[in-house]
Amino acid sequence: TGPPPPFDYAAHTPPGLSRRSIRYVNYLPAIYRSDFVSRFLGMLEAILMPAEWNIANMDLRLDPRTAPAEFLPWLASWFDLVFDATWTEAMQRTFLIEAHDLFAMRGTKWALTRVLEIYTGRAPEIVDLTDRTNPYLFTVKIPFRERNVNREGVDRIIMADKPAHTIYKLEFRSERDVDLGDVFYEMEKGGD
Repeated sequence: TGPPPPFDYAAHTPPGLSRRSIRYVNYLPAIYRSDFVSRFLGMLEAILMPAEWNIANMDLRLDPRTAPAEFLPWLASWFDLVFDATWTEAMQRTFLIEAHDLFAMRGTKWALTRVLEIYTGRAPEIVDLTDRTNPYLFTVKIPFRERNVNREGVDRIIMADKPAHTIYKLEFRSERDVDLGDVFYEMEKGGD
């Protein structure tokens, strides 16, 4: 038995690329449009055209709606944010789409409510409890049982988005607060 046959490169062209030049050969005078030059320029196009496409379409990577999932942490770094593992891709995209408005209103009841709504899926109730003993106390009522929510994640969000001089109390819905609408909502979300 002899040596193996040579590898057939013509049968294994990468998807989207051609063995011959698609664009660059058209810039040459007719005298240079030979098969050899076309194949040579095809190698350059295989390297340069994907880079040109990335540069021409960089705006797609800067938009949270169209950016690849691996770009979302980089976009979040623009706001000095780090998403932990509890944030799903959909939650990250929603937050980044609304980040400009959320940061403009940071420290307000509206912004805190909206960030917690993005994180938990339902809007919490925030109640200001101004009294003489604790004039800067407020309560955040999460509409889920504590076992259905990542308490540490909620605490981190509240600490990052509340006014610095305030303190808060976190309350979750108790087992006896279940009504039929909540049961159907939990079933849709995949809860128990």
